[in-house]
Amino acid sequence: MDEGRGLVLALPVSPAQPIGWWQLEDGVTISSGQAGTLDSDAELADILSSSDDMRVMALLPASETTVYFSKWPELAPAQAAAAASLQTAKKLMGQAEEVHCASAALSDTSPVRAVSAAVSGQYLASWLEALALAGIDPDIVMPAGLLLPEPDEGAIAGDAGNGPVIRTADTVFSDEPALRDILLGDIAVTQLNTDEMQAQIASSFADPPLNMRQGIYAKKHAFKWLTRQQIRTLAIMAAALITLSLAIFLVQIGKYAIATEMVKSRALAEAQQIFPNVADIAGAEQMADAELRQRGAGTRMFTVPTAALFSAIEPLGTISVRQMSYQADGTISVTLAAVRKEDIDSALILLQQRGYAVTVPPALTQDATGSVVANITVRAL
Repeated sequence: MDEGRGLVLALPVSPAQPIGWWQLEDGVTISSGQAGTLDSDAELADILSSSDDMRVMALLPASETTVYFSKWPELAPAQAAAAASLQTAKKLMGQAEEVHCASAALSDTSPVRAVSAAVSGQYLASWLEALALAGIDPDIVMPAGLLLPEPDEGAIAGDAGNGPVIRTADTVFSDEPALRDILLGDIAVTQLNTDEMQAQIASSFADPPLNMRQGIYAKKHAFKWLTRQQIRTLAIMAAALITLSLAIFLVQIGKYAIATEMVKSRALAEAQQIFPNVADIAGAEQMADAELRQRGAGTRMFTVPTAALFSAIEPLGTISVRQMSYQADGTISVTLAAVRKEDIDSALILLQQRGYAVTVPPALTQDATGSVVANITVRAL
């Protein structure tokens, strides 16, 4: 998640009131506006729908929050934050409604200082529910008064769009005339203009001094396998990989086809030197077989299937040959006899494994001696 890019919402006292918003990019405000409701502003809706990985900060109005600053010179930052939270809870103990307290150690302070804030639990929960209905789950919830920088002297005032607020070195409070008179008296107040407030919004967005999403209100980060952009990227990569694989496959097929045709062409050219009238490979094979038969050679000669037959039955020692004949196409017809049918089956399977075509009758018979008899044919492929 890019911490310099996102959206800041100035939550009003009531969801029925207008909501101020700022869109940030690289720590700079690129657009802003005021929405009547969360779902009524078209530009705000476009910003929210443009990314599912956008950082969102919600600012609570000063009138609904109480902010305290405290010093803890003998504690580490983490311990100071915990002590400040307990101190704030103790101060607010006994209130009628539930109060949510959050704290954090301020950076680069010596001695260690902590900021803590309190807000009605019901108020915070109602706003989180309202935001959730609009599809917003803010990463940061912070009192608007903490946008203001800590003054070196006097007080600083500003308005983030959800009510004017004043900050001194020790406190933050809603800028109301009565409170000014009581808490400030004659202390000088520096008023931040719109540009200065936008600069403070961008600064606090990048490095918020306090996030009230702690404890039971901490953001529950749902595990996401992939963002939409990552899914799109993977889809493009997968499509490219499939296309590349298909292209390689087609190229290989093409290479094999070309190589096969070249081999066939060379074989046909060599065959035509012997048989000038041959037109294709099949014809060349037929003429070569015929020539070999005339010479008594080739796979169709009598000795080829006969030798294969005897090499298959000899190791078994239980099969006898009773009759044999030879045909011109290289096929021998044989009558085999054995005590067991399984012996004949073993011999025939061996012949087939060695590349010979074997035909067997549907059922074997027995002769008067009880031997199993099979009339088969064997031919070299």
